[in-house]
Amino acid sequence: MKITHKSRRPKSLQEKIFDVLVYGMAVLLILLIIYPLWFVIIASFSNPQDVATGAVWFWPKSWSLEGYKTLFAQPLIWRSYFNTRIAS
Repeated sequence: MKITHKSRRPKSLQEKIFDVLVYGMAVLLILLIIYPLWFVIIASFSNPQDVATGAVWFWPKSWSLEGYKTLFAQPLIWRSYFNTRIAS
């Protein structure tokens, strides 16, 4: 059995422009979705004062686990996790 390949015709200028616009919109959409998630992650590892003053944008200015220490020091957080586990 012989395998045949279809030859593609070259894309026109309009098709190339359309492809660039589609890929550009896709990248923009991905960034709009991913950046807020990324910001939450880097803010959780940043110094709380840096986050409050708006000094954190893409990468933490200084690394800190202070937020996690405060969070897990609260006795009610474990009960909340338990309730979430039971509810779902």
